[in-house]
Amino acid sequence: MSISGGVLPYSFSFNSCVPSQFSQVAPGTTDYTYKYSPYYEVCTITVTDSVGATASTTIYSAVGGTGYLYLLYDYLLYRTPAVAETSSWNLAVAASNISCSQLAADFLSSTEFAAKASQMNQAIFVVSLYLALLDRQPDPSSSGLIDALNSGTLTRSQVADIFLQSSEFSQDCINLYGFAGGAGTYSGLTIP
Repeated sequence: MSISGGVLPYSFSFNSCVPSQFSQVAPGTTDYTYKYSPYYEVCTITVTDSVGATASTTIYSAVGGTGYLYLLYDYLLYRTPAVAETSSWNLAVAASNISCSQLAADFLSSTEFAAKASQMNQAIFVVSLYLALLDRQPDPSSSGLIDALNSGTLTRSQVADIFLQSSEFSQDCINLYGFAGGAGTYSGLTIP
C-alpha cells in the first residue's frame, strides 16, 4: 500500500494490523508505505489527514486460514469472497474438519473454477496454481508443466496433484496458513 498527497500530519487507525510496519518513506514527505507483516490475516488501515479527509484500504495476507482463503478466491475464482462464504470455510478450518489440501481441492473442483478454468490457457492455469497454492510467481521449471499440458502428457488434475503433493505446499500449509498437519489428505480432485 502506498499513500501520497493530503495535508500533513496524518493520523492512522489500524484494525488487526501491526502499526510498526507503517512508515514515512522520507522525512517531510507525504508518502507512506505499509510493509506487509506475517502477523495479521486481514488488515484495514484508515488514514486521516489534518483537514479531516480520510482514506482506507484493506490488505489481505496469506498468513493463517483466512488469508489462505483469500488467496484461493483471488487467484482461482478471481473475486473477493462474501462474508458468509468465508464464515463457513473458517468454521470448517477452525474445527479441523478440512485439510489444507482438501480446501484447495474443493476450490479446484468447483463449478465456479471450472467455468474460469475453461477460459484459461495452460500457462495462465499454471500461474494461477503457483499464486493460489504456493503464494508466489512461477519459476523457470513451470515451462515443463505448461509443455506437458499442451502436449497432453499431463492433465490439469495431474498438474494440480503435483502442487498439492509438493513439499513446498506442505510447508506453506504449516508455516503460512496455520495447518499444523501440513497439507493433509484430499480426494475428489477433478479439473476439466
